Amino acid sequence: MQQKTIPLSSSKIDIGCRFNFDIFDQKGHVLLPRGNLVLSVQEATNLRQHGRRLPEDKNTASAFTVMQRIAERLTNLFNDIKEGHNKGPQRINQIKYLASDFIHIADQEPDAAFASIHLNIHHSYLVVHSLMAAMVCARLSMTKEWDEKARLSLIAAALTHDIGMLDFYQLINSRSALSEADIHIIKTHATRSVQMLKGFGVDNLPNGVVAAGSILHYLDLTHHQHTGHITQLARIEEDRYVWLDRFTVRNLELYGSINEGAKTLVDILDKTISPMGARLLKRWIAFPLKDVKPINERLSVVEFFFRHPDLKLLLEQNIALIGDLERIISKVAVGRINPREVVQLKVALKAIEPIKEACAATDNITLQKIADQLNACHMISEKIEKEVNNDPPTLINRGNIMRYGIDADLDELFLRLCKEEANSKTINNIVNVKKTFNNNHYLFSCHFL
Repeated sequence: MQQKTIPLSSSKIDIGCRFNFDIFDQKGHVLLPRGNLVLSVQEATNLRQHGRRLPEDKNTASAFTVMQRIAERLTNLFNDIKEGHNKGPQRINQIKYLASDFIHIADQEPDAAFASIHLNIHHSYLVVHSLMAAMVCARLSMTKEWDEKARLSLIAAALTHDIGMLDFYQLINSRSALSEADIHIIKTHATRSVQMLKGFGVDNLPNGVVAAGSILHYLDLTHHQHTGHITQLARIEEDRYVWLDRFTVRNLELYGSINEGAKTLVDILDKTISPMGARLLKRWIAFPLKDVKPINERLSVVEFFFRHPDLKLLLEQNIALIGDLERIISKVAVGRINPREVVQLKVALKAIEPIKEACAATDNITLQKIADQLNACHMISEKIEKEVNNDPPTLINRGNIMRYGIDADLDELFLRLCKEEANSKTINNIVNVKKTFNNNHYLFSCHFL
């Protein structure tokens, strides 16, 4: 019995198109098998005149099935681009149709579509990542009430933004198959993520979770492997701060001005003595408080410093010694700190102690709270003091970093090098010897008489 077929939409048929279904003629013979390209004008014309397909009930087709088909079409598109097929207007039309179908399923069944992408372990990383980016763009553009044309352009860009990585296709996918445990974690990660995020107060903010996940995903893509220090997620609560959009910030000239030589608000207020203070002041200006209580707490501290100039001077002196502690700690977390910065870390930690003691000795409640939050980390500063020289070089390969007596083997090697240096000077009439090293060898540069 011949299957019932329906005519194809002729507007979707062009050279270079690839369909995820079989195309038949009126007698039920296959004109174009599923997945094959339309390669000629004659073939495209024949399909427009005689092409038919099996009917599809969109109401019964699950979102998982539709998303699976979209993933297959995107895979075929990437393969065509990689192999040099389907160029010019044909490729543009193919991407446009793909974006249109994606928007339809993303709007009608967003949760199922999102879950389908997450559970898609059969397609390449490029395909899954592109679908995820398109899903985020689809939801955000709908929330912002963009028109259909703008949404189509955005989704098309999201689906194809990784085309430049096609040369790395095999490298990205040269990983071993997932184990049963890996698959279980993937399938249950949504529930686990909600439980983990409840403590951060963002479990009911899906866009906030997506934003945080996007940041971590960016760090992963850019090979920032050391992210263990990122342990907290904080939200900016709208009921606590006045929201300033970029037009307000520009018109009020908070940070910059279109007028040459003009003074901005930051220029007038910024009398800070550390980079950390400068950044904090800018954050305070960007997020004005709504709650009266914290505003009064800040004002009480300002008044206290005004009435106690000696305490203000003491804090200024020690804050200047602290420098940019935030930056140093961030470099420690990713293992990029140099020896001089280690010593600066020690200086900063030692400067915290007098600040803590001075604030704790006042009768100002806000300053006392600040004192309770400060931790001088005595163990770390003492270890640096004990093991690292006070004036080390910036580069590790310059030597003279660790103090004598910390490591017996290191001390023995150092003494041996000193003896070799002295012997070389005596035998070869060398005026000066500079020592350095790479990963494998010690290097000497000599100046002779």
